[in-house]
Amino acid sequence: MNVVVIALSAALAYALLIFVEKKVISELEDYVSWALTVTIAGGTVALLLLPFVREWLENPLPLLVSGWATLAGYLLYLKALNRTSPSTVGVLMSARPLVSVIFSVALLSEEYSPQSTLWLLVISGAFILFSWNPMRERDLLSSALVFSALMVWMAGDSMVKFSSSSGILFVLGRNLYELPLAGAALLLFRSKIRISRIRRVWKVLPVYFVLVATALTLFFTAASQSFAIANTVSNSMTSVFTVVLGAAAAVKGVKKLGERGNMKEYAYKAVIASVIAFAVYQLYLSY
Repeated sequence: MNVVVIALSAALAYALLIFVEKKVISELEDYVSWALTVTIAGGTVALLLLPFVREWLENPLPLLVSGWATLAGYLLYLKALNRTSPSTVGVLMSARPLVSVIFSVALLSEEYSPQSTLWLLVISGAFILFSWNPMRERDLLSSALVFSALMVWMAGDSMVKFSSSSGILFVLGRNLYELPLAGAALLLFRSKIRISRIRRVWKVLPVYFVLVATALTLFFTAASQSFAIANTVSNSMTSVFTVVLGAAAAVKGVKKLGERGNMKEYAYKAVIASVIAFAVYQLYLSY
């Protein structure tokens, strides 16, 4: 199958995942309990697979740092999702190329051509313009939370080098090292973390993990053919799909998802998401 089609399918799965997470934390009224429950579930699966993948224990420090950074970033991301709509978060997540540039310049002293710099400025401008969206109430905190989440995730990933063929095993291994921290948090803050509310949405957990597995499988399948194309298409098109799904939810009046804007706002989001997607594609071509 064409790598672009696979990457587009991964983007759709990632977009659906954002809406599932929004539905869950809206019903729980508690995003921390959901984050820790998901982390413990993923870590338990990794623990069961430990006898088959012993290399997870050979060099634990990078995976430990990456795992804890992933959990911290996930909490920041969920806090933003708790504040605003999935479509808004989806567009904000398209700032990932900017974060990649920051790390490549800071850590690798990488230089970019004038053409690449131009497209990076376009992405930056679109991100800033969206954060100061005149079509809705400004929510700079959500933008800051998502950008911080991306920075933390990128910092964690920079600790570990992994190939596309072993990407899913890398994710499972990272989940293993998140497990002690999540368990400790549950013990320390059990009076504040309303884990009992998970019972109201326990049926969503299988759907959530199926979507996660589908998205990861599709992404790493595409990445095994071309990581650059897979990364570019999946990251940029996820925001476009979230806007389309958000507009559909608003039309149907699904208020729990937080999609209450008028069609002018969704048109504005679609324009910003499309500009960023096109700029990311041009940035890829200019390398």
